[in-house]
Amino acid sequence: METDVQVEEKQGTIDQEQGATEKQPNEESTIKPDELESEQKTEEEKKQEQNNVAQEKINKVINRKHRQMREAEEEADRQKKHAEALQVKLDELNKTTAPEIPDLPDPYDAEYDKKMVVRDAAIEARTKYDQEQFYNQQKQRTIEQANLDKQQKQAYDNVRIFRDRVQKLGIKEEDIRSAENTVAGYIQSQDVRDFLLQDENGVLMVQYLADNLVELEAISRLTPMAAAIRLTTKVAPEAKKLLPKQTQTPDPLTIENGRNKTDTPDPMIQGATFN
Repeated sequence: METDVQVEEKQGTIDQEQGATEKQPNEESTIKPDELESEQKTEEEKKQEQNNVAQEKINKVINRKHRQMREAEEEADRQKKHAEALQVKLDELNKTTAPEIPDLPDPYDAEYDKKMVVRDAAIEARTKYDQEQFYNQQKQRTIEQANLDKQQKQAYDNVRIFRDRVQKLGIKEEDIRSAENTVAGYIQSQDVRDFLLQDENGVLMVQYLADNLVELEAISRLTPMAAAIRLTTKVAPEAKKLLPKQTQTPDPLTIENGRNKTDTPDPMIQGATFN
């Protein structure tokens, strides 16, 4: 039997142990609120920094595309103004009345010799006039043909580069042709078509747009500049997700004699007019 003194001593010991246990700090709550807030701010700052870097890259791409399109528009405007200036000169020359050649004078006319001198001078002036007219017309046709050849060469260079990218991506020809036909059916602007042919992600964007007709229809209603910006900032990132997985298969051989080429007109330049 425990005495009352022993019971009280035992109870006192238990109370001391419980008190000591209650006074021990919670190890799990050692992180202070201000430290947690600081870590959260650091994570947010990192995400914001990443977003800023990504946006800077997008801005650089947009600026580059904008500059390229502006330069192309300026070059086209220069060529147009040059052609218009030449046409004005031709119109002025055409408005110039061709020298008239008098009829042969009467041999018995008292002023026969004088009239013959006038007639010979008129024949010489008319010959010179006709030569100038022929030269100017030839010059105008040569300039027009050179501009046409330059535009056609650029168009087919774009298609060749586009086809090379299709081949490197390992996309079936019939698949990309079907996608091109769909895109060309909506996008009538040759400037936007050229953008898709020239852009490094153009093949993937054509595929993406062919499968997303709502986006394709929206692109078709924009101006060339606005369409280029939307393609770069919105369509390209989504289109890159279609990028096939890389393999170790070497690139197929390219036969330069033309036997592996198709005579089917490319839908992205079919119907294009070169002015």
